[in-house]
Amino acid sequence: MIVGEPNTVSSSPLKNTSPPELLCNLSPIRPQISPSTVTESNTSSVKYWNKRLGLHESDRTTVRCGEWLTDKHINAAQSLLREQFPLQQGLQDTLLVEQCRTYHSGTNNFVQILYINGNHWVCTSNRFSPAGAVDVFDCSTCSRNSRTLKRQLALILQCPAASFCVRHHRCAKTKW
Repeated sequence: MIVGEPNTVSSSPLKNTSPPELLCNLSPIRPQISPSTVTESNTSSVKYWNKRLGLHESDRTTVRCGEWLTDKHINAAQSLLREQFPLQQGLQDTLLVEQCRTYHSGTNNFVQILYINGNHWVCTSNRFSPAGAVDVFDCSTCSRNSRTLKRQLALILQCPAASFCVRHHRCAKTKW
């Protein structure tokens, strides 16, 4: 995925882009979505920012105010990526791995955002990695030596944590 002019996205073959440029230097994509009001069966009105993605107006406020993103934001982003790249493995609900539930994806060429240490998001992938390695893209150093990260990656790869190498890539912190 290449980000062009603001609010426009075009796809290009991923194999021609190296991982740091692909996963670290993306500008945030801000969809221009108008809120709509939906009435639920219990007669309470809920204002949606994007009903299809399950994002409420409060989720939009979180993004606009630069507050911490929640699993709802990350899962919505991964859902959009799954639609754009349907053959890409991974992009599962972030809580499946964080809570050590079953991970339903192949282990080859996955991309997955993980929540680690109770306070941080990282992007992981073995798409461009050598055999037996996983790349972790992180804007800080908190993923280094993280047992939580290693445990989650072992669940995704369906193998013991000692059987693969984690390669850390430092990325610029995204500013909204």
